[in-house]
Amino acid sequence: MSSYLFLAGAIICEVIGTMLLPYSKNFTKVYPSVLLVIFYMVAFVFLSFAVRDIPLTIVYATWCGVGIFLVSVVSHFLFGQSLPWQGIVGLVLGLAKKYSQIIPACSIHPARTDAIEELERCTEQGAKVLKLLPNCHNVDCSNIQYQPFWEKLSKLGMPFLAHTGGEFSVPVLNAKFADPRILRLPLECGVKVIAAHGAGKSGIWDPDYTEDLLKMMNQFPNLFTDNSALASPNRWHTIKHLLDPKIQSRVIHGSDFPIPSGGFGPWMGNLLNRSDYFKSRKIKNPLERDVFIKQAVGFQQSTFSRLADIIN
Repeated sequence: MSSYLFLAGAIICEVIGTMLLPYSKNFTKVYPSVLLVIFYMVAFVFLSFAVRDIPLTIVYATWCGVGIFLVSVVSHFLFGQSLPWQGIVGLVLGLAKKYSQIIPACSIHPARTDAIEELERCTEQGAKVLKLLPNCHNVDCSNIQYQPFWEKLSKLGMPFLAHTGGEFSVPVLNAKFADPRILRLPLECGVKVIAAHGAGKSGIWDPDYTEDLLKMMNQFPNLFTDNSALASPNRWHTIKHLLDPKIQSRVIHGSDFPIPSGGFGPWMGNLLNRSDYFKSRKIKNPLERDVFIKQAVGFQQSTFSRLADIIN
């Protein structure tokens, strides 16, 4: 946890130092210039502590990405420099071009009048995946009016990552759109669809759509699922359904970070042995911990590289 605090401190110091640049007047003003140098020095000291436990690629990408976003927001309030949402999207896509480990996704509601044009624009700028939470974005993916959008998505070869099953982390506008069966129209249009979370339940009273998803996977070879958030205490029940060798060939690894990932649920469900559970607790990096748990419960190694195959 301390490494993430150092990373947060590095980001804050870097942002403050950057905000002092206009006040330094090309380093002709003493106090702003001195403070600027101090904040940048402290930022790099904090970074050196952060990389002790967090992989350098993650530290640097996070430092740059969050820093750019915060500088844009603070500049709006301090200097009145407005940045339209298209500019923010451009910043994210620009980072993805610079760092190959970032796979950029766009989120476009198909009801938009310019949905197809925006989809083409995002694709031209490097977006690789369309991500929607139908139950939270209030998107009925089976609405026939959206067929031209799905056909364009299929033509572009962009996979569609759709949330399925219950949801706690963001407000739900239409719970019935958590049902994976609403994904039938984009599948029929030829879109490669990834049904997130295996369509399992999140809350106690949520419907469990996993069996419906598995039936659809038998019908549609272009339907995949992922195991994101399944190491959490409220979703571990779905894991056993996705370990079937016939299903695993279409399971993609996902973490759902920053949603916490721990082995307690899989351990209590006898999917994770006691030794591996206590090993997982010693892994500080949440992404590495999630991978360890997924491997320990039986997900195949190909699960961790399958997304690259789908995108390419």
